[in-house]
Amino acid sequence: MKMLVTLLCISVLTQMTLCQLLSGEWSPMTNGTSEAFSVDPKSPLQFKVKFTQQKEADKSLHLSTSVFLYNDKGTKLGEANFIFYVGKREDKVSIRGSQRFYFDGPWRKTRGCQEWPGADLSELGGFDFVMTTAVGSSDMFQFEGNAGQTITIDMGSCKTYRQWRKMIREATSAKLDLSTWQEDLSDYFTTQFSVV
Repeated sequence: MKMLVTLLCISVLTQMTLCQLLSGEWSPMTNGTSEAFSVDPKSPLQFKVKFTQQKEADKSLHLSTSVFLYNDKGTKLGEANFIFYVGKREDKVSIRGSQRFYFDGPWRKTRGCQEWPGADLSELGGFDFVMTTAVGSSDMFQFEGNAGQTITIDMGSCKTYRQWRKMIREATSAKLDLSTWQEDLSDYFTTQFSVV
C-alpha cells in the first residue's frame, strides 16, 4: 500500500497562528509545520519553492504542489495546483506538469480549470529551479531555472478565471502543501520555500 507523505503543510485551521511575510528568505520545508500566512486580497501572496537536485531522476517521480486559500472563518475557498510528472526519455529527464485551479466552500459550484496536456518543463534540465505559485496573477505558475531559463503558465484563458479573481478577494489566509506517495523523493531533490 502506498502511503501519502506530506512534505509541507502550513495549517490554517483552528490551531493556527497567522504569520507575517517572511521577506523573501528561504526556509527549509519540514513536515508538520503549522503556520498560516495572512493574505492581502489587493496584493495576494506568491509562494516560491526552490528545488535543488540531489541526483538525476532514474525512475518516474510524482509531486503535487498546492496553494490553498481560506476565508476569515477558516473555510477553504479554492486551490491552485500543479502536479509534476518526471521520467526519463532516452538520455534526458522529462518533466511535465498538469496545472489547475479548483473552487471549494461557498464557491464549490463554480467549475475549476484544468490544462492538459500540461506544461513541458524539460528545458529546465532537471530539478534545479524556483517555482512560483502566484494565485493573484493570470501567470499563476512560473518557473525559473538556474541558467536563467523561464517558463510561465497563463491560466487567464480559463473560462472561470474571472470567478477565480472574485474568490481571491474573499481570501484572508493561505497555506502551501507539497505531497507525494514516494518516500524517497528527497533522494532526488530538496526543497525550500519563501513567501513574498
